[in-house]
Amino acid sequence: MKRQRKTVLVTGGAGFVGSHLVYRLVDAGYPVTVVDTNISKNPEPKAGLIRYKTNIADTSIEKIFRDNVPDVLFHLAGPIYLRRPIMSQEFTLSLNFLEGLVNLINAAHKYGTRKVILVSSGGAIYGDAGLIPTPEDWQPQPNGLYGLANLMMENVLQEFCSQNQMGWQILRLSNLYGSRQWKDGIIPSIAIALFTGAAPVIHGDGRQTRDFLYISDAIDAFMLAMSKDINGLFNLSSGIEIPINTVFSELVKLIKVNICPHYQPNEAAGTQRSCLDSSKFRNNFNWEPKTCFEEGLIKTILWYRENH
Repeated sequence: MKRQRKTVLVTGGAGFVGSHLVYRLVDAGYPVTVVDTNISKNPEPKAGLIRYKTNIADTSIEKIFRDNVPDVLFHLAGPIYLRRPIMSQEFTLSLNFLEGLVNLINAAHKYGTRKVILVSSGGAIYGDAGLIPTPEDWQPQPNGLYGLANLMMENVLQEFCSQNQMGWQILRLSNLYGSRQWKDGIIPSIAIALFTGAAPVIHGDGRQTRDFLYISDAIDAFMLAMSKDINGLFNLSSGIEIPINTVFSELVKLIKVNICPHYQPNEAAGTQRSCLDSSKFRNNFNWEPKTCFEEGLIKTILWYRENH
């Protein structure tokens, strides 16, 4: 089939990361097709943007590929609800994550998509790694069903693309933050509580570390990944360990409040240390994060102050 135009299809394009990617792609002149189950005001309708409210496991996916013929597929509609307790109603919303992936890549192959880029989770897949920062060749130790699901998706994608001569890239992210992030993320949950005068809940003792990457730096990396035909698995991170207690202290200082956190020692604290080695991506794509943590926090706080 002769491709008339270079189109990018983004699943999960109405979410935190997806909406930022979609806006960047549209601004760069790419025709973009968004597939999401929760499309509302994000991403806002724009020239060059087509939105479909549907599940990736639905039979309508093939028609979407046929009508739009994407050159590149970004798959961001991950099994996010597997982070919830098993008894939660939301948990079941992500149980068809493999069915959805297979549906997408079959349609992508049928209609000539050149490359599939899967956005995965580094921290959830590596778990309590014995090497910090953690490189891509470290043996995965998923710390829960969410991490295990991401690892399964990675394996299915690699096998399918190898068998069908399709390009593929897997981007394992560290902890992203920025505007429009879901409110139960580490930074927004603390910031929103502080704005309302409430004591933020910190799971564990707050000494556990995370590797925070500002959203615009991640999107820079996505755009570079799309531009080069280099197959592979890549970490994306700042490479800097920051304790949750330090995150809290910085937010208290910037928001200018005097509030103490409420610690809840439980399993929700996750891994004790999480920090990824992204030197492989940096070397292959000439990428470096531009936003220091404090600058990113200030930008994030300003957005939440205006929107919450």
